Amino acid sequence: MKYIGCDAVESSLYFTMDTVRSCGMGYNDTEWYWYKDYHGELIDPDLIKKKREQWRETFKSGKLIDQCKNCIHLIERDFEENPKINVLLIAHRTACSCCCYYCSFSKNPDWKRKMNTRKAYDIMPVILDLQDKNLLSDKLLISVAGGECTEYPDYEFERLVQFAYFYNYKMDIFSSGFNYSKHIEKMLNKGLANLVISVDSGTKETYEKIKRVKKYEQVWENIKNYSANCTPNDRFGQVTLKYVICKGVNDNKNEFDKFLEKCKDCGVKHVRIALEYDYWNNELKPQIESGDSISNNLLEFVKYVRSFDESCCDISILPTEFAGNLFNALDNDKKYFGCL
Repeated sequence: MKYIGCDAVESSLYFTMDTVRSCGMGYNDTEWYWYKDYHGELIDPDLIKKKREQWRETFKSGKLIDQCKNCIHLIERDFEENPKINVLLIAHRTACSCCCYYCSFSKNPDWKRKMNTRKAYDIMPVILDLQDKNLLSDKLLISVAGGECTEYPDYEFERLVQFAYFYNYKMDIFSSGFNYSKHIEKMLNKGLANLVISVDSGTKETYEKIKRVKKYEQVWENIKNYSANCTPNDRFGQVTLKYVICKGVNDNKNEFDKFLEKCKDCGVKHVRIALEYDYWNNELKPQIESGDSISNNLLEFVKYVRSFDESCCDISILPTEFAGNLFNALDNDKKYFGCL
């Protein structure tokens, strides 16, 4: 039966500190949970099937929850009767040596210490069991986004990469870039991974202001080495550098020009633009919802960013469920501009 549904809700497992969700958009008040109190137990296939059937009835009825309305992930088509898991989003760990001032954990020093010392469950027995039960799609994407993956204890990240490499699964890997990983290099070289590093700056001064660590030269050296070992394969086998726009810090042409110069020097061809979360949620989103106009400075900066052609860098503006709200402000351009 054809209906408006969501692949993420039907066939994704999003592992957080103590839940397993099907939606990775960050909402805590939706019904899209496989498990609400989770600590590394093996996944029950019968529970997956039962909840998927319940959620399908919600989609078929057309009575979407508020957070799903206008989401870019909704699609109308015939959905598989019993699909395998297409996406594993791994975000069960929170420890990270970086201290980005826009990170929710870093805004409270006590909370940051707690997140850096909390004990998390080992994800590998869960994933291996899913493989043994034949629940994983042969087109599986594993996205590693929790904490700093190269700092996971007990070689958990290395075991995860070896698993993906063996089964030829694709990976999205989010990293600070502090530590050079031969395992990431191997995945890039085989065209199986997309490595995303948020640099957010083109100068050392701005980098240290945003990241609050002195790792600027080391990160760019690692980026250069990763980039030299890429074997492009569609959107995989590449390094993507993210530039999170922070109001009054890096939202200027000079900073972005220097950032692009560094990208070219390191052989990076892919850039992703995003909005700092609080800037969007506390300022821009309320402005849009009240009918106020967006800051001309921001609009001019965004248009400036988009003016670069692919011979310089392939610049994408991050899509999120909020993106459509900025269409009018950006002259109905079909590029999205979101937050992360």
